[in-house]
Amino acid sequence: CIIAPETESQDGYYSTLNGVLAHECGHLFYGFFDVYDFESGLPVVGYWSLMDSGNQVGSRIRLNDGSEIFATGLLPPSIDPYQRQNTGDALRPVEVAYGDTMTILDSERHPDVRRVGLSSDEFLLIENRYLAPSSAVELAQDPVTHVVLGPLTPDSLEYDALLPGGGMLVWHVDESVIIKEGFTPLDTSLRANPDYGVNTNPVRLGLSLIEADGLGDLGDLGSPYFLGSPFDPFFLSNYAVLSDTTHPNLLPHTKTRPHVTLSFLDDPLPAMRLAASRAWQLPGWPISVSFPAGGPQLLTVDADGDLV
Repeated sequence: CIIAPETESQDGYYSTLNGVLAHECGHLFYGFFDVYDFESGLPVVGYWSLMDSGNQVGSRIRLNDGSEIFATGLLPPSIDPYQRQNTGDALRPVEVAYGDTMTILDSERHPDVRRVGLSSDEFLLIENRYLAPSSAVELAQDPVTHVVLGPLTPDSLEYDALLPGGGMLVWHVDESVIIKEGFTPLDTSLRANPDYGVNTNPVRLGLSLIEADGLGDLGDLGSPYFLGSPFDPFFLSNYAVLSDTTHPNLLPHTKTRPHVTLSFLDDPLPAMRLAASRAWQLPGWPISVSFPAGGPQLLTVDADGDLV
């Protein structure tokens, strides 16, 4: 059940209910978790996910009399790919092919997300958030109530049109922090926060965005880009390489080195190329294993073979 006001507009500020309803229905219909820090109320990935501050993205609106206002909540953007994969069977992230160049299609229209393993609990998700080039977005409205129904032009799928910019977004996931909602007991992760929040411990975030410009200003109230910047995505003419040693880097929270280099070969396009390589890797590794039923167990290994 959602109890919402008839309008969010007041005191000269304009907003629609679309963003709030989309966000709250994400909780109700799919069990999505909040990505912002609900202890402090500060954003963690800002506009880039509906379940953070995406419901607050706004734009100038031209009215019938030719005047303009600024309104938020009109066109809520997509969900982050980690939670989007739980909405059905279409999206299944594919591990990157090392030593090869791959093409990633825009995620608004194609279930195309790549995965980079960092440790047993941590990995990256890479998506192409492409914005169609257009100076304006036309919205579809109900002819009677004038309720905004979604984008009309450039096309009906352009829900990301009001994001700060386009390019490759690199998401850092730490599943040891993320609880598995819908399962009993609720705390099924190894490092769940006491409040069960995914991003309430700033030292170890469960779901975050590697900002390409390296400023780390998402959630920083002292920055004009605390909700998102056009320089957060990776692309050729912005920041084109991500590795263990770049700034920003792709190191996991454990600080072990994955020896991975990702090269972004294009500026924002509907299909962007990504090259992935490993600087060091033993033959046959890494090996993926699953926890046994009941969780991890301690094992004794006779490493030197002396039977002692």
